[in-house]
Amino acid sequence: MPTPDRPFPPSRARRCVAACALLLSQAIEARVAAAPIAAAAGSAASPAKQIYRVEALEVEVELEPEKASYVLGEPIYLVFRARKRSGGELYTHQGGDTINALGRPSRFQLEVIDAGGAALPDPLAALNEAVGGNSLSGPRPIGPKGWEQPLLLADWATLKKAGHYTVSLRHELRLGRSAAQASSDRAATAKVELRTTLDVLPADAEALGKIIETYGRQAAAAGPDEGESPARRAMTALAIIDDARTMPYLITAARRGSYSAKFVAVGALARFVDDRALQALASALHDVAPNIQAAAAAALARSKHPLALAALWAARTASAEAVRLTVVHAVARERSPLAEARLRELSRDRSKLVSDEAKRYLAERGR
Repeated sequence: MPTPDRPFPPSRARRCVAACALLLSQAIEARVAAAPIAAAAGSAASPAKQIYRVEALEVEVELEPEKASYVLGEPIYLVFRARKRSGGELYTHQGGDTINALGRPSRFQLEVIDAGGAALPDPLAALNEAVGGNSLSGPRPIGPKGWEQPLLLADWATLKKAGHYTVSLRHELRLGRSAAQASSDRAATAKVELRTTLDVLPADAEALGKIIETYGRQAAAAGPDEGESPARRAMTALAIIDDARTMPYLITAARRGSYSAKFVAVGALARFVDDRALQALASALHDVAPNIQAAAAAALARSKHPLALAALWAARTASAEAVRLTVVHAVARERSPLAEARLRELSRDRSKLVSDEAKRYLAERGR
């Protein structure tokens, strides 16, 4: 999913003596790895832990699901956590991910195995959407309470049935005695490999309804866009739950939410063949933010609502070039005399990019 992120808060670099810098540049040695313990149905999955040593410092890393068990269809969040176990300052450098169609952090590699030993397919492999570029990056302090990275499992696998699952994680953890060192080529790298388990219970409409209500309340409490806030994460969860009961919360966010909440909500509303969702998307075409307008246009282009194309066609003269370009692509998918007439109109667009694209489609039709 493509929501805007704010830069990491700046960290003041601490001084480190030359001897420490020299030692820190050496490889990190793994001391111990606790093997994951399979959990019985409904019990808490034992987190996988490893302890790494950096000079005289010890860093404990672990991977665990946020809950003991999940209902089928409920968003599953895992937590990767790094915690300092001894004195002295320690930093990790995070970010710089290759931006992908799912918006997942590419520096974490996850594999999900079902109870039968089969690896679940990676949903990114099925998407023919190249994004490119890199996300913002920066140093993060690892204090006694640790540093955490939430991981939405749906970005790596789609769980279609109840059962017991094993999740394996690989991650290169960059470490330094100072913020500057963790972000430099003098950073030490720990090649972390962790494994944990989780249980997915059969579908339960009543239980899922309560989960949706909880996420809805959290999303409604949204303040300014700030990293992985509970409100922002709740909106992401609502967007991936395939249940019509999420729609009222998504519509509210699309109309009155923060920038990132609108962006997520507008994209999710595309899956509903419902007049209320259509009206919310049509309204979002007039949002003050051009990127929200473009997201609404893209959602209407994907929508299966019979009036979605008509709502999108009404935006053919929008000020945002991206909206008008989406109109061209959507009209070009239609095979009718009306579509050709519309492409001719769009070929006279004030933007060369838009007009040339309409002309290309007409040429492909032999017109």
